[in-house]
Amino acid sequence: MTTCLRCQVKVSADHNQCPLCHAVINENTVPSLTSYPHYPETTNNKKLRVKIWLFITIIIISLSFAINAFTWEIKPITWAPIVSMASFYIWFVGKDLYQKFNINLIGKTLWKNYFFLSLVLVIIDLSTDFGRWSLNYAIPFLGILTGLIMTLWSVRNKSMWRDDIGYILLIVSINIIPLLLFFVKGGNVLWPSIISLIYGGLTILGLFIFSGKRLLYELQKRFHF
Repeated sequence: MTTCLRCQVKVSADHNQCPLCHAVINENTVPSLTSYPHYPETTNNKKLRVKIWLFITIIIISLSFAINAFTWEIKPITWAPIVSMASFYIWFVGKDLYQKFNINLIGKTLWKNYFFLSLVLVIIDLSTDFGRWSLNYAIPFLGILTGLIMTLWSVRNKSMWRDDIGYILLIVSINIIPLLLFFVKGGNVLWPSIISLIYGGLTILGLFIFSGKRLLYELQKRFHF
C-alpha cells in the first residue's frame, strides 16, 4: 500500500494514481486492470458566490457613502447608512440561508435576523431625525414576533425539547430588552415594552405549566446544574 501525500489515503500498490485527487504516486507502476470508483470532483461554488456577493455589497456601501457625500450640498439627507445597513443585512442573513441553511438551525437564523434587523431599524431611525420609533415600537414587537415564530415552529415540529429550548428561552429573554431601553431613556413610550415583557413571562409560564419536568430536565442537561 502507498499513501497519497495530498489526501492521506491508502492506495493499492498496483495503482499509480490517487483515486481522489488523481495525483501520480508512482510513475513506474503499470496501470492496473482494476479501477477505483469514480469520485466526481466537487467545487464549492456556493462559497465563491457568497464572496462575490460580499464584494458587490461592499461596492454598494462604498458608492452609497460617496454619492451621499458628493450630493450633500444639493440634498442634505443621510440615506447612505440606511442603504449600507440594508445591503449588509441582506448579505449577512442571506448567506446562511443560501450556503448552509439547515432546518435544525431555524432558531439560530431567527436570532440573527432579529439582531441585525433591529440594528437596521435603529440606523434608519437615527438617519431620519431619530423619532425613537425603532426603540419604542419596532424592537418590542419584533421580539414578540420572533419569539412567537420560534415557539410555533417548535410546537408544530415537536422539536422543542430536543433542539429548540435554548433558542426559545434566548428569544423570549430578548423581550426584556425594550423595558431596559426605556429605563435608560432609550425609549419614551412604555406600553410596548410592557406588552413585550408580558409576552415573555407568559411564554415561560406556559412552558412550565405544560412541560415543567421536561423543561427542568433540558435546562439541567444544558447548563449542568
